Amino acid sequence: MNVTLLGRLGADPSPATRRDGSTVIDKNGNMIANFSLAEPNSRDRDKTNWHQCSILGPQADLILRTVQKGDRLLVEGNLDYESYTDKDGNLRTAVKITVRNFTYVETKRDSAAPVDQAPKYQEATSF
Repeated sequence: MNVTLLGRLGADPSPATRRDGSTVIDKNGNMIANFSLAEPNSRDRDKTNWHQCSILGPQADLILRTVQKGDRLLVEGNLDYESYTDKDGNLRTAVKITVRNFTYVETKRDSAAPVDQAPKYQEATSF
């Protein structure tokens, strides 16, 4: 299932790691980066929807180097459902977005700049 989301990063992106601390590399030798994306709940403005996202390859490297907590991104990708057993033995399902494309919408630095110092025009960049 395809999905497009606009939201802010809830934390700095991080490389996917194993329990032993080593970086996860996919079968093609690509790095994987993980991040969480927050979007306002359309029905209840006091709530926020959180989405776990993964991106791989050169885009993962770019995300890790250039994006930080609070930046606003538009992401396009696929919903992936993963089943797991929690610590109490209950079967659970987690939903993760595997990102194919992203567009910078606004950086935290742009939104925090005083009006007279804010960029007059910033071209959105897609990857």
